[in-house]
Amino acid sequence: MEVAQRFMLRRSPSPNMSVIFVSPGHPMCLSDGRIGLRRSLGDTSSIPAPSTGSLADIPDLAGWWDASNLSSMLGSGQLPLTSWSDPVISVADRSANGNALTAFGSGSPALAIPHLSGTLGGLGAPLSTNTPGLLHPILNPQCGFRVSNFSGDLSAGWTVLLVWSRPNRKQGSGISSSPVSLLSGCGLPPLRIALNDRLQISSSSDLDESYPILSRRHTHSLLLRYRPSVGMDAWLDDHHFLESATISGDVTPTSDLVFLHDGTSGGSAQCWFHEAAIWSSAQSTSNTEKILDYARRWNRGARQGLSILINGQSNAINFALNDGAAHLLARGIAWHLGALSYNVIASTGSGTAYTMQSGHGIYPAVGGTYPGSFLHDPGDGSAPVTWTTGTDGNALRLFLEGLSPEDREDIRAIIWPWNETDSLRDYSELAQFSAAMRRLGDLERAVIGKPAHALPICLWSGIPYGSALGMQMHRKATHTLANDPVFNGFVAFPQTAASNARGSVWDEVTGVATGGDFSHRDSIDLQQFGIIAAAGIARVISQSSTPDFLQLPDALPMRGGPRIVGAVWMDPNTIRITVEHDGGTDLRLPRQAALGKGFAIMEGGSPASPGPLIFANRCERLDHNHLVLTLAQPRSPAITDHSLYYPYGSDTIGRGNCITDNYTSVVKPVGWDIGAELGSQWNLDFPLAATLVPIPITPET
Repeated sequence: MEVAQRFMLRRSPSPNMSVIFVSPGHPMCLSDGRIGLRRSLGDTSSIPAPSTGSLADIPDLAGWWDASNLSSMLGSGQLPLTSWSDPVISVADRSANGNALTAFGSGSPALAIPHLSGTLGGLGAPLSTNTPGLLHPILNPQCGFRVSNFSGDLSAGWTVLLVWSRPNRKQGSGISSSPVSLLSGCGLPPLRIALNDRLQISSSSDLDESYPILSRRHTHSLLLRYRPSVGMDAWLDDHHFLESATISGDVTPTSDLVFLHDGTSGGSAQCWFHEAAIWSSAQSTSNTEKILDYARRWNRGARQGLSILINGQSNAINFALNDGAAHLLARGIAWHLGALSYNVIASTGSGTAYTMQSGHGIYPAVGGTYPGSFLHDPGDGSAPVTWTTGTDGNALRLFLEGLSPEDREDIRAIIWPWNETDSLRDYSELAQFSAAMRRLGDLERAVIGKPAHALPICLWSGIPYGSALGMQMHRKATHTLANDPVFNGFVAFPQTAASNARGSVWDEVTGVATGGDFSHRDSIDLQQFGIIAAAGIARVISQSSTPDFLQLPDALPMRGGPRIVGAVWMDPNTIRITVEHDGGTDLRLPRQAALGKGFAIMEGGSPASPGPLIFANRCERLDHNHLVLTLAQPRSPAITDHSLYYPYGSDTIGRGNCITDNYTSVVKPVGWDIGAELGSQWNLDFPLAATLVPIPITPET
């Protein structure tokens, strides 16, 4: 392995580039302004399926390390890893040469992380800290990967493949302005990402224009081939950007092969390691084509970031900043979309720039008793479409304008866990409040710079807080906007009444909770809200955003749980309820759900002018999508108009008392079991959605 080589790479006079040239320096332009290509530059319009191919058939394979799945990763005791997110001691050498890959550096351990490139995973050392000003995932600035005392002989030529992902630029290391080291050692030319984001091969500071520029977020495969009598060839993804390059420059030979670290303190590249292989020969053209074809299993090229923006008041503040619920939500969305990065954009406490303000609605409520100035209501009867932002709205605008353009571009959804003082309004405000919600959404999207169809607003069925009429008004407004395709709203949190007061004492056996602060939801429930909402929000983002994100299988939840679609009288105090599933296939009635907790029947009346209520005292499963509800008293024979609520107004169902589906027992599509990959807290059955509008009860036919 004592190989001393001199490297300086110079572009070939006639490289096999992907652009079609009509004359030297003049690329072919198509009629729509695009550049003509001989080959793809790394199309990400579709996500490749996990490959079943192998590099084992390529001769002279000296080392091969694959972190795309668990099969080669070893944990404690050098035993095969059985779960994602577990610590990794080493990655076995699939070439059978015994050149194991181990973590290099100190600090947090390397973990096996799923869904980083399509459904394929990788290896890295994420930190759990929520350090202000840093972007997630925050990777350990000390961690890299090393093959110690590599046994291959590279003196007669070599071929190297490396696949990696960079979620963010270097951060939190104290030397974040240094280049990103991708590969060094064994007499190979050092690979780096320079400070101008240009790929750099060897120590040469002369970055030829043929060297690709790599974006902040990317996944790439780099294939290098060195033939001593010919020179260097290099492919980034499918782009052959160097051909027969001449070599000059000193390289210090070492026996260690180091990936994603420069060997100094804090010198981690802060990238995900996906896969690498090295051959002790310069592979033939046909074999390099095989290697390139194999690498196409990775979703390569520039990647899109994922950030969610949170607006609201105190429960939103708890959700976003205090309880970790928004971070769970963002992590779950990123898993579903195969996104490299995930961030929560939320702030409070500043006098001039914030996204949330405790106690403030969209505009003042109850004659000004409850404040709010995200929109300024001039009080002159003008339509909300003409309203401008008030103090809160201006603070929101200033906060968003303070983000960098690329951070604003990463915002993929606006989350509104928000109804507290707004649900104290009278039902007569329905039209004005609905228009105000629409106006705020339009103004917020304008500051971010995205149209409605590209930036969904995710709503919740209000937590049990306000007056009965105010709660029904808020739910109706939510229903209206969620069913307007122009607004692009989505009810991401369809059931929030199945939660407890903050700090209450909960009996897990009976489902009864006592005490606590009723105006705020408990931290456990807010976290579960985030977990349950992840799949649905991921789906609407994938439908609204760029093709870099995965398309979710139809078998995964689309709406966040089952919903009631019909109710029929069986006799004067018994109702048959029809439920439409969303991911699940059956119904479960835990704890007080069997007592009909949350169900109410209104006799006559309307949401704006309520009639008498009858509550249920029993609920039974009839079959996989039907329930039988028994009322505490028979319906009035004089009234023919009845409607079903679940729940009515500010009634609380409580944690563990909601009817659910059986999603935890449903077999998931291969590669799409989030509980198996992110942990047991993600194994939840989905709750029966609240009725945003009452369900008419029809006579039995």
